[in-house]
Amino acid sequence: MSFLCSCASEDVVAASRILHHQQSMSPGDELNVRLLSYNIYIRPPGIRSNESDHKSDRIRYFLNGTIDQWDVICFQELFGAYSSRQKKLIRKAKKFGFHWHVKAPTPPTFSKYFVDGGLVILSRYPIVQSGFVKYKVAMQSDALATKGVLYAKIQLSQKMFIHVFNTHLQASYNDPSSLKLGDKYIKIRTNQLTTMREFVYQKTKDDQHPIILLGDFNVDARHETDHTQESDEYHIMLKTLAGDCFHVTDVLKDHLGHHPATVGDFYESDGKRVAKETVLTSYHDQGVPKRLDYIFWVTRISDAERAMGPEPTENDTLIAKDPDANTVVSLGEQTEFVPAKRLSLDEEPDDTPRDTALKQEVKEMLEDVLEIQDKSCNVAEMLSKGTIFRQLSDHYGVQCNLKVRKSRKRMSESQ
Repeated sequence: MSFLCSCASEDVVAASRILHHQQSMSPGDELNVRLLSYNIYIRPPGIRSNESDHKSDRIRYFLNGTIDQWDVICFQELFGAYSSRQKKLIRKAKKFGFHWHVKAPTPPTFSKYFVDGGLVILSRYPIVQSGFVKYKVAMQSDALATKGVLYAKIQLSQKMFIHVFNTHLQASYNDPSSLKLGDKYIKIRTNQLTTMREFVYQKTKDDQHPIILLGDFNVDARHETDHTQESDEYHIMLKTLAGDCFHVTDVLKDHLGHHPATVGDFYESDGKRVAKETVLTSYHDQGVPKRLDYIFWVTRISDAERAMGPEPTENDTLIAKDPDANTVVSLGEQTEFVPAKRLSLDEEPDDTPRDTALKQEVKEMLEDVLEIQDKSCNVAEMLSKGTIFRQLSDHYGVQCNLKVRKSRKRMSESQ
């Protein structure tokens, strides 16, 4: 099932312009793609934490002064049920170049679900494939929404695509300090993470394009009493997402060296903790810093790594496999690699017709390389000016910049 928006004539024109630019990229050219994950806190009508959530005012502010800072935006809690706010945001976002979108499906009229999952992906670049998988388990008010994983395959350049997976996991409805391993909420989130990993694998197993997972995972990476330590559930999350298929990197933690608060931030005044945001944030979350929002960079475990198996012990006989080696020699406690013959343009060719022919066949190829720009990985506080609310949501967004560049690669026609 596809949840892609329909392609209007202006979308086709936008796509042709983008592809023309992509095809004209030369070695050394770069394409910067600004990525945001944001729990925008636009819940269905009638649901609020305090006197008012100022939903329409916050959307208006976001559209008028904030949205054009990014190229791909992944929303959580942008619900479409019983309100036209989601539709209006998607429609007006087109004026800023977001001609492609995908959203979580609306539940059937006579189902056990009352609202959609609140997930939306907006993109200035073509979305060429999409999908959604619903989580099988949820509880309390989360069970009334079709929570799951929203997927978009986005074309960034002529040959570069990214797999983007956006999610919002089960929330905890108890005191965070009482959350322990084995808690019912942790069990549900772990089950949902397993579903997510399986969905990611199915959607990405047939190619080698980069994978990004992001969203509000409702897993606090910060230890409940010592914020210099990481929580046990954070490590469970990483392990569950990885399984035996993937390597998972927490982009913000990797580049910042710590876990920034994304909800409940505070400042110190006269030795006291003062909540930065009180208009939108629930009372029990005010001034209680938690890191719930993430961007994960995911790479596949190669066949060579799988073949290596677990780390050997001292008494094991080592049998190593090198993808660039023709022969593997087991020598008891020692391992010797017999490397394959490689063709180098800086070496003199062997005096054989075959080697001379191979050297003549070597040609220069261009490939697209995707990198994360370190300095761009951070929270986006989404502060507002001249409004009753300090920021546009009770959450901060999390962001990073992706850089696509042309790289020269030497290959032979025989490859």
